[in-house]
Amino acid sequence: MSDPNDPKQSSDRTTPDEPRTDEPRTDEPTTDEPSPFAAAPAKYEAAGLIPRPTGVTVTGVLCLLGGIMGALVGLLTLLQLIFGRQLASVMVPSGPAGEAQRQMNSALQGVMDKYLIPNLGVAGGGLILSACLIVGGIALFRAKQWTPTWLRRTFLVMIVFELIRQSVFALVQMETYPVMQDGFAKMAEANQGSSGSAEMMKSIQQASMIIGFVFWGGWTLVKILILTWGFRYLGRQHVRDYLAQATAVEADVAKS
Repeated sequence: MSDPNDPKQSSDRTTPDEPRTDEPRTDEPTTDEPSPFAAAPAKYEAAGLIPRPTGVTVTGVLCLLGGIMGALVGLLTLLQLIFGRQLASVMVPSGPAGEAQRQMNSALQGVMDKYLIPNLGVAGGGLILSACLIVGGIALFRAKQWTPTWLRRTFLVMIVFELIRQSVFALVQMETYPVMQDGFAKMAEANQGSSGSAEMMKSIQQASMIIGFVFWGGWTLVKILILTWGFRYLGRQHVRDYLAQATAVEADVAKS
């Protein structure tokens, strides 16, 4: 007869809902076959691969963001140059104010037609450089050894390109400013019939032009500073060492 107080006998009894502890568990990983994910860090550590520098990550993110935003701006500029006349004639009111607006739009379109070739060159160049930034950003995250040379050349071209683009922008603004100032003044006179409103519109237009020049000038300076930093950073030896080691490890893993 069995003793219920015997610990040896009570340990052998199991309830129907409890699994037996002496049977092998099938839901736990065995150590017979090592995980392939556990072998990769050992290979990287044996090869002496350094972690990705923070500056490389920052440069890659900036390249991708700048490339995408630059491509969008280039496409919008092309659409404006191609369909600008049609877009300017939409939603023009009737009456004297509408006539003044139509005259202003026609004069503005004349200025844009005058600088059509430079603007097309700027828009096309921006799209090409944006594509170069996207390619360089992707290659940098994939640790391609040719990336520093590719991006440093792109950054140098972009610095020159930014100066050219802002020069074209300044020339266009200098010619469109008097046209817009006169056009808004005529529209204000047609709407309210007073010269005081016209003078106020001229002052507003002058202030908006100054703010625009300050904004675009400051933004251009920021972009040039970022490009200069990226050019100097990608020329550092530790960046090239990281890319070289990453390429070697990738080749070693591919062989195995």
